Amino acid sequence: MKQLLLLLVYIALLPTKASTQAYSNKTWVIGLFGYNIRFDASLTHDTVLIKFKNFIYKSNICDSTGALLFTCNGMCLFDKHFNTIENGDTLAPKAWSLYNNNSSLYTQSSLILPMAQHKYYVVTPALSDSQLAKSLNPGNPPLYGPCDMLYYHVVDMSANAGLGKVTRKLVPILEDTEIYKTQMQACRHANGKDWWLLKQAADSNKVYKFLFTQDSVYNRGFQHIPYAWRGYHDIAGQMAFSQDGSKWATTGIGAQGDVYLGDFDRCTGMLSNFSRLSVPALPSGYQPPISVMDTSNGGLCFSPSGNLLYIGRYTQVLQYNFATQNYYKVCGWDTSAFAGYTSLSLGADNKIYIGNFGGTTKEMSVINNPDIANVGCNFCRKCLRAQSEHGYFTSPPDMPNYSLGASGHPCWPLGSSEVEEASKSIVVYPNPSQDKIRVIGSEYLGKWKLIYNSVGQLMLMTKENEIDISQLSLGVYYLRCAEQSVKIYKL
Repeated sequence: MKQLLLLLVYIALLPTKASTQAYSNKTWVIGLFGYNIRFDASLTHDTVLIKFKNFIYKSNICDSTGALLFTCNGMCLFDKHFNTIENGDTLAPKAWSLYNNNSSLYTQSSLILPMAQHKYYVVTPALSDSQLAKSLNPGNPPLYGPCDMLYYHVVDMSANAGLGKVTRKLVPILEDTEIYKTQMQACRHANGKDWWLLKQAADSNKVYKFLFTQDSVYNRGFQHIPYAWRGYHDIAGQMAFSQDGSKWATTGIGAQGDVYLGDFDRCTGMLSNFSRLSVPALPSGYQPPISVMDTSNGGLCFSPSGNLLYIGRYTQVLQYNFATQNYYKVCGWDTSAFAGYTSLSLGADNKIYIGNFGGTTKEMSVINNPDIANVGCNFCRKCLRAQSEHGYFTSPPDMPNYSLGASGHPCWPLGSSEVEEASKSIVVYPNPSQDKIRVIGSEYLGKWKLIYNSVGQLMLMTKENEIDISQLSLGVYYLRCAEQSVKIYKL
């Protein structure tokens, strides 16, 4: 009977067609005025301007047919008719909203995470009143002004006849913690239902991690990127996952132009096998229009296969080939107009769209065949064009891969022999326990301790040897550390 139960649970976790979310990125809303791009059989453009001017739309999501569901500008939420969703105004402290004219200027400043039963999380970073005052102090370093708050908001799209309602707002998941304005991305959990969200710290090379489940949000601590921290400059920058969720990348900060890479475990949310790309410097004697922007990396995007990585700088876009470890210059500076390159995003048509820093142009450039190395990638300058006199394209919307389903194998320990034969080499005391347990042994100091429930869901992770399990429900759990495991009991 136990084997049958495990088999049924395993089948339930196998990848399926994400019928309700495969179309979640079929429509984009971009630009200063709001410009619809629909990825149908052929790319079409909606030239009808929305009524909210001077709002820079940052993220959006579609329904199961690919029609626009709602959109976010980093400060407010709008329904499919571009009216403010009930209780969807001021998703940030009032002073920060007013300072930005109620619309975020920064890429990756909002993300929308779909759940079951018409529930959606929206995540937004912000500056508190005290941090805003600090950032405006002329005595601070240039370009200083990192966020210090990270909020989530809950949207019920079954309310108001499908136009939605914000049921929870401004729930902090990080407070008094410096984080970049940019560099935030999500990846679906291996169970195909929940989400991991990663956010770059601003005071060190740390990455904060959060698990969004159907009914709760968990702070899973942080990991250090094992390279030197570069500074506060964060008016550009991007974090990305490969389409299958196995690879992670983020832009470095400062003139060195680094890119940091790592492998990602969709079960545990752990980053591993870190590496650093030192992006080639500009040619000797070259004078870019804005030097600090051109020596920093403004955006990046994996090709659909994950074999190539595209890196956007102010005056050029580069392609990095993981197999050959070589760079190819996809394009150089566009001297015909002010159109510095910034963030990159993969469209539903598997083409990469390149945003414009400043957003004053009416076009985006496109990489038509991003899985093909070198010139075969087929870069097309300004090939996505507004079919009206307006447009003012800025950046592609910030979206995770909504189509990514469950992984092909369940998370540890489900289906593993370790469920029945948990290693006794780890000593835990007391066990059972009502509140705290302690892992005995200096060899486990500073190593990750992961606690799973009986169906393989990660419930806790910490490097501490003393672990507070008081918030866990009664039952049996599995603690894993250094490739060893032990069964623990919560009373």
